[in-house]
Amino acid sequence: MYDVAVIGLGAFGSHTLWQLAERGVKAVGLDQYPVVHPFGSSHGHTRLFRIACMEHIELGTVARRAAELWHGLEDHSGTPILNQVGAVTIGRPDSDYVKGAIATAAHHEVPIETYSADELASRFPAFENIDPDEIGVLDTSGGTVGAEASIASALGRARELGADVLGGGRVESIRRTAGSTFELGLSTGNTVRAKKIVLALGPWLANAVDIPGLEALFSPMNWWRIDEEPAAARAREVPGYRRRPAEAYRAPQLPGFIRRFDDMSIWGHGDVDGHGMKIGLSLNSKELHPIDPANFDRDIEPTRDWRNVARVARRAFPTLDPVPAASRVCMITTSPDDQFTIGQVGRDTGVYVAGTCHGHGFKHAAAIGEYLAQTVLGEARTVEPGIWDAERLPGFTDQLLETVFEKGSVFDPAGTRNLAGAPAGRDGTR
Repeated sequence: MYDVAVIGLGAFGSHTLWQLAERGVKAVGLDQYPVVHPFGSSHGHTRLFRIACMEHIELGTVARRAAELWHGLEDHSGTPILNQVGAVTIGRPDSDYVKGAIATAAHHEVPIETYSADELASRFPAFENIDPDEIGVLDTSGGTVGAEASIASALGRARELGADVLGGGRVESIRRTAGSTFELGLSTGNTVRAKKIVLALGPWLANAVDIPGLEALFSPMNWWRIDEEPAAARAREVPGYRRRPAEAYRAPQLPGFIRRFDDMSIWGHGDVDGHGMKIGLSLNSKELHPIDPANFDRDIEPTRDWRNVARVARRAFPTLDPVPAASRVCMITTSPDDQFTIGQVGRDTGVYVAGTCHGHGFKHAAAIGEYLAQTVLGEARTVEPGIWDAERLPGFTDQLLETVFEKGSVFDPAGTRNLAGAPAGRDGTR
């Protein structure tokens, strides 16, 4: 019998298991795939890290706490996780991105540096195609976080502290016994018993509840080659652009960035560890279309999935190759108000949730794991953002509890789809 079972071991679930284990809780982590897998929302080598978060002013303290926890985890694991090379928000001074970053930085006393277009291009030469009326706000504590590295380190530490990690077995049934114990039937034929459960389902949360604005979105990640000679050849084709050394497109010479255009937004960072320059589209892109996470085409379709990102990437960096060197499928889970959904579900139910990452959740994962562990145990919480409660979403609590207690399956509540063993598909590499 476990005290807590964490279902789903992506960014939120793995760090919750780690923080439960740090507190001496007898806990188990379950995932339908072998752990640290590429089938959800938590893969792709890196994620952006920012403390001056433009998404909500209360998230600054969450990101700062996440950094503290990851530094401690790095000491235990010996694996680098957080690469604080800086992260810059680019846009017009009156844009929501720029105003949000500045407001969060001021509220939490986050060190920032503000640059005009010319000053930004001088500091970071890759940003030479900035409009004169744009500015850059550099969060000097920002950068990137290792995606797989942080999950593997969190699970490794959890194991060291006595937690069990069971991958490759999907939770096919949930039953609440008369003694208020959860019996979880796995696709492997095993049964896991726990007093409480944490549902860290990632995009599969969208299959467990059906409320407007909560959906799983198809969100490709893309990498560009930064070989010097091809870039130099393309530079000769672009009037007014000088040849830049390949080093200008590697971190830390090119830090993390998010840039707000009138019609679309991008995020990315310079090459880290030879993987290439990473660029993706933000949530206002039509390419991020709704999907069923259990049943969708995982192939990259160039005419569909590269068209806008390649166009906007070359608008920002004109000497880039017209198409990415590699792409991988990822998923984002949205909420009606663009915020996460973290905490207890109902009163005295023994059910907790961590979800709706909205494409910016990974940078907070360590602090979210701590928050959930403290919530499960009734401890005082280190951070208290006040924007995550499931009760704020009409219908969410009732639907999720109905899925758990009446339908008995969080992955396939209708009982009509086979979600096990979804293939990886092709990654669109070339």
